[in-house]
Amino acid sequence: HLRFLCDLLHHHHAGEDELLWPKLRDRTPPAAVVLQPAPVPAARPALAPALAATLVQLAALDSEGAAQTEWQRLAKRMPDLLGDRQPVVQKAERDGRAVWCLRTGGFMDIADATAFCARVRAKGGACSITGS
Repeated sequence: HLRFLCDLLHHHHAGEDELLWPKLRDRTPPAAVVLQPAPVPAARPALAPALAATLVQLAALDSEGAAQTEWQRLAKRMPDLLGDRQPVVQKAERDGRAVWCLRTGGFMDIADATAFCARVRAKGGACSITGS
């Protein structure tokens, strides 16, 4: 069902991009600011919709700033693993206090995320698979 829903949303938004936005752009007054579509980056192959939300958690810290600092430290320590990835910092509550979870994603499937965590652990880091 999730794959069907993701495909449905993809086709819905693709239809808007192809059919609706050109008509709206043609009707926009010249003085209005018109946003152009962002260029599509040449990146990793498309992820399976059900797995695109797979993240791994690398740390849980006391502040957002500490999470960003930890990302920079880990990226320097493991450039081969983190060099082409982006940090995802998400606020959560644990035992009644706020923590910032340092995560990253972009995995092709659970096996890819599992192998990534194994490589992080082999270098002395912490890593666990989590959802979005």
